[in-house]
Amino acid sequence: MSIICPFCSQENQSTATMCITCGAPLIPQSPTYHLPAGSLLLQGKYRVEKIIGEGGFGITYGGVDLVNSRNVAIKENWPEKASRQGTTVVWPHTTTPKSRDEQLKKVATEAECLSKCIHPNIVRVYDSFQENNTAYVVMDFIAGKPLSTIIEEEGTLPKERVKRYLIQLAEALRVIHGANLLHRDIKPDNIIIDRQDRAILIDFGATKEFIAGQTRQMSVTLTRGYAPLEQYSYKSKRYAATDIYALCASMYEVLTGELPPEATERSQADTLVSPRQLLPAIDPLLDRVIITGMKMKVEERFQTVDELLQLLTGGIATTTGSPAYHLSAGTLLKQGRYRIENTLGEGGFGITYKGTDLTSSVNVAIKELLPEQSRRQGTSITWSNSITRQERIQQLSEFKLEAHYLSRCVHPNIVKVSDWFEENNTAYIVMEFIAGKSLYQILRDEKPLSEERVKRYVIQVAEGLKVVHSNNLLHRGIKPDDILIDPCDDRAVLIDFGASREFIPGRTSEMTQILTPGYAPLEQYARKVKRYAATDIYALCVSMYELLTGELPPPATDRITVETLIPPRQLRPDLSPLIEQVILTGMRMKVEERFQTADQFIQALRGSGGSGATAKLIYVQSLNHIREFVLDKNRLIIGRIDVGSEAINIDLAGFPGDETVSAQHAGIYQEAGRWNIIDLDSTNGTFIKRNGEKRFGPKITAPETLNSGDEIAFGKVRFRFQDT
Repeated sequence: MSIICPFCSQENQSTATMCITCGAPLIPQSPTYHLPAGSLLLQGKYRVEKIIGEGGFGITYGGVDLVNSRNVAIKENWPEKASRQGTTVVWPHTTTPKSRDEQLKKVATEAECLSKCIHPNIVRVYDSFQENNTAYVVMDFIAGKPLSTIIEEEGTLPKERVKRYLIQLAEALRVIHGANLLHRDIKPDNIIIDRQDRAILIDFGATKEFIAGQTRQMSVTLTRGYAPLEQYSYKSKRYAATDIYALCASMYEVLTGELPPEATERSQADTLVSPRQLLPAIDPLLDRVIITGMKMKVEERFQTVDELLQLLTGGIATTTGSPAYHLSAGTLLKQGRYRIENTLGEGGFGITYKGTDLTSSVNVAIKELLPEQSRRQGTSITWSNSITRQERIQQLSEFKLEAHYLSRCVHPNIVKVSDWFEENNTAYIVMEFIAGKSLYQILRDEKPLSEERVKRYVIQVAEGLKVVHSNNLLHRGIKPDDILIDPCDDRAVLIDFGASREFIPGRTSEMTQILTPGYAPLEQYARKVKRYAATDIYALCVSMYELLTGELPPPATDRITVETLIPPRQLRPDLSPLIEQVILTGMRMKVEERFQTADQFIQALRGSGGSGATAKLIYVQSLNHIREFVLDKNRLIIGRIDVGSEAINIDLAGFPGDETVSAQHAGIYQEAGRWNIIDLDSTNGTFIKRNGEKRFGPKITAPETLNSGDEIAFGKVRFRFQDT
């Protein structure tokens, strides 16, 4: 192997001690060019143990996460014709800076794609970072073999086993395609079979975002034999059917032992022989599924994995069906109190279901703890043998701790928890059901969002954070995925407190490292460091940045030596200068330079729009009357014009229950910076339900100060007061 000069990029002989061009001293190459066992990465967090394999532009090592004491797989970007001096990768002089940046960005994109796709049949990503002049992705270590190796060792596999793998991988693809991603490189080499005989999809290096049926330019990345014809073009319409072709081609090989002919060969004359022609004993239904999935014309294939599963399982799977490891619809929990209706989603170590509380006939969300690599027998969870009894107790304890933390944080912009219990050898949390989309889904559909809309949602979340921080808690996982928008009243609701921990501001404490790269500030990467409310504010400002620009800013670890953060107005010039300043202040690298409290953040943001009064009354009783009144004057009269009173500002005529509203019912006014309400001798009274309380108080007889989140009943017509 030659030695590349780190100063002038000249290629030298492997025995050279100095560069033949510039005379610089050369360090002898490692005989293997791999990182040696014992190498430490990311300031000692990860230790390399052994080489697992290599291919394309990557070397994969088995390693240990020394912080969390778990085995991991560490993928290192290895450029073509690169060399290593010490642990540092030396790129060949033929690689331009632009090409180098593109390769490194590709590694970060792979990690980001994996982080969006949480599923037992998809490899889990834990971390990504740059070091040694290259990039790394840290993933779950899967003790198993590639499907390609199993074929070599065992030959063709039985149809029952192939069918099981096909179903598992199709379920994984449902999650990938649900995130608007294409894998683009499904093949037996990229499918690991673990010790539980479970198929796990790996290697997302070729993954790209797509919108089904739309033309989009993509790099031509493919493996011949597994790739359909449209994948050979860098600009063609993209479909989920592209991955389905590769999945079926992989199963074709596993069943028959033969790699199907390339799509380019089939474009002239289709030379594909059906699996049953090669092996007559193959199930006709499985044969039909594979042949349909490998049709040359995209429109003749299955358009979704649900269509494939429906045919493969004889109609058992439906387009809204849930994977086999989910609780089925109709399952009863807690001695028949709760009934499972359908699956809402999954992520991390949990599955969330829509359910019904049969004692009150109210819809609820039910979160179930699903341990890593667990299985389900009936309704009961079987924990993996790799999880010790102590780890099991700890996971159950942390899950119940999430419920405990939520119960302490009562606020309209924080999801309400109503119950938690253990059953089926696992644990459950019962929360309010919010029939809405996450901000991530809204961003994906409407990218980017308006400044006023983002400002409104973020202030609501920050109001919720005031309650979280006042309970000495950090959320530690704020991102658009964890903010739901209730369509009933356009209310932002913060969910998923699984990473929350208690803290005392400015006090050093030890916490597990749970974070999402990009949203987490630098201090969150350390296990033992001082904790501040500013940690959550950083993540909230990152979310603002993404919602307004459509771009996720660089991870904090990339900003240590050189500031790589692009100010939002460079990406979107129509943003106001002050809202940009709020975002950049909240995302300062140094904790002490950020907003120190949610109150400081809210005050700064309220001044960033220049729009005057932002207090509102929002109607809360019906989906058919989603309406709000902006309190745009210091004093307003609330009542009904249709009964003869014209001297009112807010007319409640036409709302259900308006017969209980008097002509001049109540007055709302601002004094010393606070909003107050007074009843104007109405017939049916004015009532307040304070934020966090379950019942309305008695009829008000004197002026009352309002707080954001309070509900007000004018007779039987109810509004929520929101001061944003």
